Amino acid sequence: MDVAAYRGAVSTAWRCAAVVTTVIVTVAVTVNELVTGRLSGRGRDARAAEGGRDGTGPRTAPDHEAGIPAGPPLPGTPVQVPARRSRPAAGRGAGPPDRSGAGRAETVRAGEVRAEEARDEPPRELRAVPPPANPPAESRDEPPGARRRGRSPRRRPHDAGAHGVARAPAGEEGGPPPPGNFTELLDRMGEFPTLRFTGDRKVTRRLDERSMPNWIVICWNGLKALEDFAADSVAGRAGGDFRAWCRNLPPGRHPFPAGKVRMKESETVRCKSAWRRERMLPVPRAVHPSGRVYMEAHLRIGAGNAVSPRLHFHDDTAGTGLLYIGYIGPHLTNTRTT
Repeated sequence: MDVAAYRGAVSTAWRCAAVVTTVIVTVAVTVNELVTGRLSGRGRDARAAEGGRDGTGPRTAPDHEAGIPAGPPLPGTPVQVPARRSRPAAGRGAGPPDRSGAGRAETVRAGEVRAEEARDEPPRELRAVPPPANPPAESRDEPPGARRRGRSPRRRPHDAGAHGVARAPAGEEGGPPPPGNFTELLDRMGEFPTLRFTGDRKVTRRLDERSMPNWIVICWNGLKALEDFAADSVAGRAGGDFRAWCRNLPPGRHPFPAGKVRMKESETVRCKSAWRRERMLPVPRAVHPSGRVYMEAHLRIGAGNAVSPRLHFHDDTAGTGLLYIGYIGPHLTNTRTT
């Protein structure tokens, strides 16, 4: 290609680019003018309509509202909920709306009253359902709503809950409170005439150094239940061991959860001599000539940590007429503690 042809092609390209640019600019300016004009017209319509509402100027209806009769003026003071018209709209058999100051003030007051009533009234879904005319009478011994929930208002006496804090029998709610620690518990063992503590008091007192708040209460409840069981056993009314007695608690006795009672140790504990020796606990020689018996029956006083205290006992109500507490202390060695 020679130089003259090249120059002609470049000149033609520049002229085409200039024409395209001019067209684009012209279209953009035209669109901007159209949009700006429409927005300006809407703004004028909105201002004119606002002026008609507050009475400061005539209301000029936009094109799409032409021919629609104007309604009554809205209140000048805004309220939280739309106020209903205080009189029929124009064109429905009523006279022209009162545009005087007194008429507007009356309309505003009516709207404020209705708005206040609407604020004070709760939503429909939150309104209370009226109670039945004759609700069924509940017994004084039933907790409120027990009949409605469809379950027994009273728990079984031996069902003392997850933490084993058993309830006192009826009429003893005002009795002496449980001891504050295990040292005081040992000092109050004389309150149980059919029980004898034969264990190591130092071991029991050391529980106070790492005791959980409910351990002393559970242990005290266990002692009260053991005392009632021993008295029934001496009188021939127990009908079995302590666990069976707890499951079928006679009326008026102190309850204790049967799930916290173990009458036997595992086969591993019984056959392992070192672990068995830990459970050979002291008793009077009137109970056994050696002064010790294998106390595998025990109460679970606590759980969840390395202490997990236990109370081991031996029932000799058929012999000496007493029940012996041979140990209150940390869990003795077994398969779970090694």
